[in-house]
Amino acid sequence: MKLLQFPREFIRLIPSPRTFAPLALILGLSGLGLTFPHSASAGPVDGTATVESDTRYGLFGWLDHRSGYGKGVFPEPFLVDDSDLEVNELRFDWLHTANHSFHDNAFKAEIEKGFGPLTVEVEVPFERISESGKITQGTDNVDVGARVPFYQYVGRDGFVDSTVGVAIEIGIPTHSSLSKNTEIVPKLFNDQGR
Repeated sequence: MKLLQFPREFIRLIPSPRTFAPLALILGLSGLGLTFPHSASAGPVDGTATVESDTRYGLFGWLDHRSGYGKGVFPEPFLVDDSDLEVNELRFDWLHTANHSFHDNAFKAEIEKGFGPLTVEVEVPFERISESGKITQGTDNVDVGARVPFYQYVGRDGFVDSTVGVAIEIGIPTHSSLSKNTEIVPKLFNDQGR
């Protein structure tokens, strides 16, 4: 079943996903190359130093209490995966697309629960496709996922706020007409705030 058809000339202009993988890895890990916060900051002109309070926590002290991660600073995207900490969220989505004799209605129920910096989520999608009078419908893979930050950098003035983390999503098949195979999707994210 083809949902979209593009001219071959257009398809040749789109680089292979393998082209983007190294770039995504470099950008995702770019927060790790930043200067780590120091325990003391420059003081008055006379050269004395004032000691900052320790804001680091977590495994190896790589997380920072000053980060906006999990505080609603990072906007929730409409079409891509959410990567911010969600304490408690219940969400229902509906997407309707149509083109002449093709109609698609995709529904999704999602619940997310936070445990410290870890967010666990469950998504249950249902889809109904009507194409030239033929109807295909059913529950798609039930997705179970988790995400957690492992490194945060917050600049001294708080202007730069970068949270790097990992996530995994496992799609459990429901053996409907739309769901036959298990999917495992590892992810790396880098949320930029402020």
